[in-house]
Amino acid sequence: MNKASRFAYLFLLCACILMQNHGFAQSLTQSIWQQKVDYTIQVELDDKLNTLQGQESIGYHNNSPDTLTEIYVHLWANAYLDNSTPFAEQQVRVGNTKFYYAPEKDRGGINANFSIDGKLLEPRFEKGNLEVAVLSLNAPLLPGDSLLLTSKFNVKVPKEFSRMGNGETWFGGKDYQITQWFPKVAMYDVNGWQAFNYLDMGEFYDNFGDYKVSITLPSHYIVGASGILLENEQEEAWMDELSKTIIKTV
Repeated sequence: MNKASRFAYLFLLCACILMQNHGFAQSLTQSIWQQKVDYTIQVELDDKLNTLQGQESIGYHNNSPDTLTEIYVHLWANAYLDNSTPFAEQQVRVGNTKFYYAPEKDRGGINANFSIDGKLLEPRFEKGNLEVAVLSLNAPLLPGDSLLLTSKFNVKVPKEFSRMGNGETWFGGKDYQITQWFPKVAMYDVNGWQAFNYLDMGEFYDNFGDYKVSITLPSHYIVGASGILLENEQEEAWMDELSKTIIKTV
C-alpha cells in the first residue's frame, strides 16, 4: 500500500469513527430527554353518518433543550381523502386498487381546529400535505415549559380499506376499526419534528403520555380497546358477565 492509499484509508477510518461517535452522542443526548404529550378526549360515534365528533385537550410538555415556536400535528385520517395521498399510492404499488377507484362516499378524512388560551391558530400545510398541520405558537415555548392545546374535530370514517374503516361483520352486523383517528402531535426529538404520512404498512414513531378517553356510541356496540376502564361500575359488571358467555358455533 503506497503513502496515498494509506492516507486515504486512514481518512476513511477516521470518518467512520467520527460518524459512529456522532451517532452515539446523538443517541445518548436523546436518552436524556423526551417530550411528553397528554390527551383528554371526548368522542361520539354516529353510525348512520359514519362520523366521529370529538374534542380534545392536549398537554404538551417541552422537555427538550430547545425553544419551540411551532408544533406539528398529524391528521392521519386525511390519508383517506383521495387517490393522491401516499397511502393511496402505496396501495396501488402493492397491487390493491380498491381505494384508488373508490367512490367519494366511501372515502374519509378529518376536519379540525386548534386553539391555545381561546385563541384560534391557523394551521399551515406544507406542500399541500393535509396530513400534517403546522401550528405557529403565539408565544415561544421555552425548555421545561408546557402548553395546553385544544381541538374540536370531525372524522368521516371510510370503508374498511386498511387499518381504519367501517364494514360488516361475518354475521351481518356492522363494525368499526378506528385507528389514528384524532389530531396527534408529532414527535420532536434531537433531529427536530418527525412528521410523516400515514401508510398501510409500517408503524408510528410517537410520543409517550397519558390518555383519558371518553367514548359515546350506540348501545348495540361493544368497544374493544387498550387501557383501563374507569368510573363505570355498571359497564364493568356487564363486561365481566359477557366474558362468561359461551359462543355456539355451527
